[in-house]
Amino acid sequence: MSANGGDASRQRSLFPRVAPRQASSLRRFARASTAEARGRWREADAPDESTTHVPVGPTYRVASYTVYPSGFHEVDITAKERWCLVVVDAGNGWAIRRGDMCLNIALQWEAERPPSLCDTEFVRRCRYNEHAALLRARRVVDRLEAAGLTFDEYVVDVRRSLSDSDA
Repeated sequence: MSANGGDASRQRSLFPRVAPRQASSLRRFARASTAEARGRWREADAPDESTTHVPVGPTYRVASYTVYPSGFHEVDITAKERWCLVVVDAGNGWAIRRGDMCLNIALQWEAERPPSLCDTEFVRRCRYNEHAALLRARRVVDRLEAAGLTFDEYVVDVRRSLSDSDA
């Protein structure tokens, strides 16, 4: 009977429990490694393959991040995506992109190149490790300009024009 009062069967674990007999076999295996060095290895001391296999689950790899300016989700304005940056795994490092341009280490925008045309100088200038790319994109995104306006200036301008049209 279970703790809930029913006879519910236990959920099968992803990691099988090791029986006491197999556990002692594993301890003997650890001791046998020193015995093997001395030439006293016995096949009977080897553990079962079922006890040493760890199930492999799905693995995930992040390919890109989108970095939004401060206050992005608080406003409902069209064309606000122009102020977003994308941090992308370019294969030879992480790139900070805006459209078909990438940000270099001198905070200047350069035309993005396909990986086959990236020389070592371009990679040194325009590629980062993942952490550095995210930090730099976060620092730059609020100062980013589109049509001569930062995101905050654009929001204020749109709100002003909406309030003028309502009056």
